[in-house]
Amino acid sequence: MEHDAARAGYRVYPYRYEIRGDDVIRVVPIGFDAHDFVGEWGNPPRDEAAKWSDSAHLGKIRESYSKILDAEGYFGGECGQTQVCDARRQLWQVEYKRAGADGSIDSLVESKDKWTFIVKDIGEEMRDGCEDVE
Repeated sequence: MEHDAARAGYRVYPYRYEIRGDDVIRVVPIGFDAHDFVGEWGNPPRDEAAKWSDSAHLGKIRESYSKILDAEGYFGGECGQTQVCDARRQLWQVEYKRAGADGSIDSLVESKDKWTFIVKDIGEEMRDGCEDVE
C-alpha cells in the first residue's frame, strides 16, 4: 500500500506475476482503475511499460516516457486529476505531476476489460471533452 493524496488515503497495488520458463512476467491487474494503472505503469523499465502501451503510438509514448522520469530515472510524483473521456467509460485521462517539475503530463488510458488497461497516448495538455470523476 502507498499513500495517495489524490485518493485521500491509501491504495493497494496488485502485484501478480507468472513464471514462463526462466522469465518472471507481470500480469493483470496492474491497477484496479485508470488512476492506479498510471501510477504503476511509470515504475517498471521502459521495455516493460511498453507491454502496457498502445503499439500504434509506441514511438510517441516511448519519447514521452523519459519526460515523466526524474533525473535519476525515478517515476516520483503524483497522479492528479482523473477524467473519463467517453460515455462507455473506456477512455480515461490521468494527470501526472512529476515531483519538482512544472506542469504535468497527461496519459490517455484505455480500459480493455475490467482490470486491463493500456496507455493510448501521452501529452502535455489536457484533452477537451473529458469530465472529472470522483
